[in-house]
Amino acid sequence: MSSSHQASKPLLFRLPLEVRLMIYRHAWKVDPHPHTIEGTGQLKISYLKQQLLAIGTLGAICQQMRTEALDEYFHHAQAYLRWDFYGGGSGCKSPHNVYYKKLIPSSPLLLAHLRHVSFYWDGEGEFKRREITVMEAFYWLQSLKQLRTLEVVITGSDLSCLDGYRSKQMSLILENLRGLEKATIKFDFADLSQSRAGFHIARLNNNKWFLKLKREIIESLVTLSKDGKPPCQVVEEHLGCLNPRWMKRKSSRI
Repeated sequence: MSSSHQASKPLLFRLPLEVRLMIYRHAWKVDPHPHTIEGTGQLKISYLKQQLLAIGTLGAICQQMRTEALDEYFHHAQAYLRWDFYGGGSGCKSPHNVYYKKLIPSSPLLLAHLRHVSFYWDGEGEFKRREITVMEAFYWLQSLKQLRTLEVVITGSDLSCLDGYRSKQMSLILENLRGLEKATIKFDFADLSQSRAGFHIARLNNNKWFLKLKREIIESLVTLSKDGKPPCQVVEEHLGCLNPRWMKRKSSRI
């Protein structure tokens, strides 16, 4: 690159990319303490709003900054679909959970750029008490423009919601997931005894709807190139992960 061309660039873009990324990360870094609910440790919706506002501001400055900042942030960000705290009960009606439920699926920025999603599936009975359904979650997944990885964490063995019409709808949605490079299905029965957890896992592995779900998720994956590898980067931003206790159960990598 000629010295005259380099001199004509804004000062920020004369810096190495690694330095620019450090500046971007500092811009969207939010102090969690003012946004933490005393006693529970939950993060308020204002925490995520502050981050999205900072990213949007960076993106509004110029196209190059928008491309670099959005790519860096969403490369390490995973949305976390779960709307309760401390085991459900009255907690699932917390306004903070409802606010997150409204923001994450409706944010144009997330719809356009989100790449990694962890879907915490508590079973049909659990979702009936909440603000979101299995089908709403899957319809939202279909609307994501750049979805690359999907983690499905199952905590109950009742998958009757996959029967009939909804099973066909879910099949169509999974067929239309574009660009999915990695899918992981996990069981989370950490609150149960080993024998009860084993019972639920055995029940799921013999459940025709669960086997069908696994098969269709596998079929939705894109074929990577010969030298291609599935994503395995460090997760730095857990979007919607309200309760710090959940973080201990999640992998630090996608």
